[in-house]
Amino acid sequence: MRWRSAWPGADAAWLDSATLHAFHPAPGASSIMSEASSQFVDFIIDRLSGIPRIARTRFFGGTGLSADATQFAMIMGSTVYFVVDKDTRPKYEKLGSKCFAYDTKARRVQVRKYFEVPIEIIEDHEALAALARESVLVAQNLKRKPAGKRA
Repeated sequence: MRWRSAWPGADAAWLDSATLHAFHPAPGASSIMSEASSQFVDFIIDRLSGIPRIARTRFFGGTGLSADATQFAMIMGSTVYFVVDKDTRPKYEKLGSKCFAYDTKARRVQVRKYFEVPIEIIEDHEALAALARESVLVAQNLKRKPAGKRA
């Protein structure tokens, strides 16, 4: 499967599954707080074109994606993470996804609010759009809940 790229200066450039796999780490690879390439971020935003008013921001060395001022995703290195809650988390776990995690000097911190989006979902435009819309709703709902009631 091939996709037309949306990044500036890439006239008629195409991303195919092999290129996407090259961006994406192997399953179970450790997540690090690293900056995503602008090409990969542009590619993901293009894949999410059905989500209105997406904005990107710097987010702990990566990129945060927001819809209507609500962050629903982040990209760290070459991994996309969507916001989940207690109801949507099992779907990601069933897909084999892991939560975002990083190491400190003292321990490994797991951020269970963000789960990785499997490459198979990124390759499937309809599945990615559906999961992204769900993540936007989850993020909006979490934003409204008091801090003590969050998933």
